[in-house]
Order: sequence, then structure tokens, then C-alpha cells
Amino acid sequence: VIRLDAPLLYSFSPNRVLEMVTSLMESQYKIKREDVFLEELVVELSSGYIVSWSAKKDKEEIKDKAVVLSREEVIPFVSRDIKLERKVSRALLESESAIKASKVEAVSSISQNEAVIALKLKLTDELGIPQTNIYLSSRRKIYVPNKALLTLKVGINSTKAEVNLKTNDVRISIAPLPKEKLIEIAKEECRKSLGEDPEKLSIEEKDSVVIVSGQSKRFVFGIALHVYSGRIMKRKSKIKREAIFSEVANLYPGGEIIFFNEKENRAIVDVMTPKGVAVLEFDVENGEHKVVANLLHPYHIANSAKNLIEKNFDIKGLELVEFKFYDATHLEILLESVDGKIKVNADGKTGNIIDYFVEISSQKAREIISQKYKGWDIKKLEKKDDIYEAELENDKSILKISLSKDGKILNEIDKQLKIEVVKEIAEKFLEEKRISATIKEIKLSENWLVKFVGEERVGELTIGRSSGEILKSDVFLTEIVIEESYKRYILERFNEKNLNIERIVVYREKGYAVIKLVGDKSIYYAKIDLRSGKILEEDRLPKKGLLAKIKKIQLEAKYK
Repeated sequence: VIRLDAPLLYSFSPNRVLEMVTSLMESQYKIKREDVFLEELVVELSSGYIVSWSAKKDKEEIKDKAVVLSREEVIPFVSRDIKLERKVSRALLESESAIKASKVEAVSSISQNEAVIALKLKLTDELGIPQTNIYLSSRRKIYVPNKALLTLKVGINSTKAEVNLKTNDVRISIAPLPKEKLIEIAKEECRKSLGEDPEKLSIEEKDSVVIVSGQSKRFVFGIALHVYSGRIMKRKSKIKREAIFSEVANLYPGGEIIFFNEKENRAIVDVMTPKGVAVLEFDVENGEHKVVANLLHPYHIANSAKNLIEKNFDIKGLELVEFKFYDATHLEILLESVDGKIKVNADGKTGNIIDYFVEISSQKAREIISQKYKGWDIKKLEKKDDIYEAELENDKSILKISLSKDGKILNEIDKQLKIEVVKEIAEKFLEEKRISATIKEIKLSENWLVKFVGEERVGELTIGRSSGEILKSDVFLTEIVIEESYKRYILERFNEKNLNIERIVVYREKGYAVIKLVGDKSIYYAKIDLRSGKILEEDRLPKKGLLAKIKKIQLEAKYK
């Protein structure tokens, strides 16, 4: 604090001045406030005077106070400025003042005598009266803060700032730190935080930040520094993978790394030893590590899984083929044998089986099917999605089945007689019914459909798909048999020998045929059952006569 021999007209706050400077540095140079320290503050003051005066104009007395700071800067009427009037009143109550600064430089812009002359000249001009009518009663010296000069420490850098206390203008000029200095800071930070000397450094500038990248024996790192203050804005390091593996080898000689996963700022390593599996967690930024879990040996878990599966499934001789850890503590193992394979998910800590998936081999599938269907030959076996599909055959039938891949669920999909067996069943039926006919077509739909044709009989048999049972038989007389049978009937009944067939229409779906014969005497119509040959309806019409012609029209419509 520096004492002054006169009061200050305008107050001075070093904190406010520093705030103006740091705000500008923050906005213009992105320098953090906490990096700015005031080392020296020099305040430049100018002296002036407060003068009380009176004057007579047109028999009127005028009184006021004036502030004279220089010949050019004269304020004759303080009362016209309320703020200034308050400051003048406060100054007149004080005989001295104090200012908080490192140094004060006072400049005298005007002497007391010069202040008197300057004021009288100003009042004469303002009031339009002669100087003889102006009376000065008292004078008080004052100081006015004009300029503040700041010496600042900015991190490890330094600069100067100038503040015009009248206009509040701030001027700052700061040079960035040399790149060599920034690199040295980065090197020291590497040694301090990682304990290793840096190598292979590179530098990149981005606005007010410099990024120094490099590596050490075990780490790669990047350090962002402010170019003006040298502040470390951000530091990021990452231990090399080979460094982790080297550390693990030192901790567990002869151990095998069976799982490694790096996520965010940590790395998980599973190390298999003769006793089990150790799970280590590494902090990738500083290389620190800890054991977070001890797991059972995969062979121990595999043996438990083998016993469980061989006890509950028709699979024997399982051996461990491969294993892997996921999520650090969960184990996936694969066991195989000639009978099939099994994938097991287990908890590495407890050995408990979480889930398993069994798939028998095609050889084992054949064995299971053969045991279930003795006397059947497996003609085809295919793997489809989650099942095996097989086609079996014996002397009489073809069987299609599905077997789940775990060998547990066996379903029959379809069973059908062989076509030659169906043919034998059909021929035996025709023989038993004394039907002389030839089988023309055999096809499989829901059941077997067999079509046959003979001189006297035609028809279709429906034979059970797998049972061989005659489900339906449709046997019909042929047109020749119907014609000859009906001619014999007419001859015997009406002694009509010379008969000609005009038409015969077979309605197989309705089970009858319509026939028309023309003789020498009459015309004969009949509806005959296709299966038995029985005459269902008949009519006879004389060939001549008016009534015959009328009736013929009716019968033609009836037996069409």
C-alpha cells in the first residue's frame, strides 16, 4: 500500500484491473484464470485541483466548484454532474489517500498558478463576464489514476499488460512458449507419471494447444499443452499390449494367456496355469494391475461336463477339443467324440454349467435309428437345421423319420407301402373278385389310387397308404358288356333279333349308363347300373305312329 499526499478523485481497484486483464486473456488466448499471477503493478497518476469559486453576473451571485486537471481539461461546473459532485465532495473530506500497487508514478500536468489562470479563462468564456467578477476561494490538490501497467506470470510464461483507466481499454501482448520448452515439459511429465524416458516424439499445433505425442518403453502417450502458459491441458497414456504380456509372463512363468480384452481404460487378461486360471485387470493408463478373480482349470470344468452329458445322453468317449473365455469369467468349451459333440457354457469361478448344446454325429444317428427300427434299412440320412431326416425301407414299406440332433426326440414323418406291394394287393383283390383286368396306373396321394382296365370291368381302388387295406373299390362294367347284356335281354323278352346300338353314355360318377337300341319293331331305352348290370329303368317305343313321335321326344330327354 502506498500513501499519497492528496485524495484520489476516482477510486482505484487493483482486483478490478486484474479481472479486466484475465478476462481478455481468457477470451483471446484461452488462458485459464488460475494460470495468471500478478507480479508487479505500476499505477500512473496525474495531479489536479478542486477549486471553489463565485462570480457576479447581472447582479446575481453564482457559486460552484471546478475540477482542473490540465489546461485543456477544465470542468467549471461540478454541480451539473451528480456523480462527479459526489466524488468531489468525498475528496474534499480527505486530506490524503492510499493506493494498493507495487509502484506509483505521479505526473503533474498543471501547477496551482496555471490552474487558477485556466479556470478563470474557462469561466470568463462560459459566463461571458470579465475575470474581475470571478473570485476563487479555495483549492485542494487531488490525484487521478490514468494508467495501470501490469507484469504478469502466465504459467511458466510472462507478459505485460496496460490498462487505460479512463477508457478501460486493455492492451496485452504475449508470445507463445518455444516448442523446445513445451517438449521439455512433456518429457518431464512422461517421466513423472509413467516413470520412463520418452522416445520418438512428434508435435502438432491446434489453435492455442500443442499436442506432443510419443512412446516410451512400455507406453504410448499424448500430452496437450497450452502454448502460452505451458499448462498440461490433457494427458493420455496407454500401456502397450506387448508390455502387458511381458508383465504377465513375469508374474506367471509358463502361464498361457487364453483371453484378452481391452475396453475403455482397462484390459482384462486370463492366464492359465497348472492350478487354474487367474483373471488380471490392467489400468491401461498407468500399467497398474490386480487379480480380480481366480477360476477353475478348463480341464476340470470339461471333465464335469463330460460326466454330466455321458450320463444323460447316448454319447460316450467325449474329449476336450477347444475352449475360450468370454466376459473374462465365463467359459465356453467344446467336447467331441465319434458319437457327436457338445458345446458347454460354464461359470469359470464355480464350474456350474450355465447351458449346453448337444449334437450327435451322423454315425450315432444311424445307430440310434437302427436300434429303434430293427429289420429296416437306412437308405438316406440328411442333416437339416436342428434335426436328422432319414428314409428307411423294408420288404413292404418306406418310412421317413426325424431325429433331434441331441438324439432324444424321434418322430415318424411318413410311412407308405412300396408301389410293388400296392400292385400285389390290387392284383390279389381282382383275383378274389374274379375280375380279369390289367393295372394301368398306381399313384400316391393321401392314399394309394390304383386304376385297372379289363374287357368286362374297369375301376379304381383306394388302398391305405401304409396299412394296405382296401378302403374303397369302384368296379364298373365296360360299355361292351353293358351293350351285349342288354341285347340278350331284349332278344329274350321281345324276340327282337336285328338290334343296332345308337348310343351308350356312361355316367361313372353317378354309377349308371344310358343305352339306346333300335330294332325292326321298336326303339329300346334303358338306364343300367354300372356295378351290377341291373336295369334301373327302361322304356320301349314303337318305331311308327303319331304318338310314337311325341313320346320319342320325351324319352330322348329322359335317356340323354
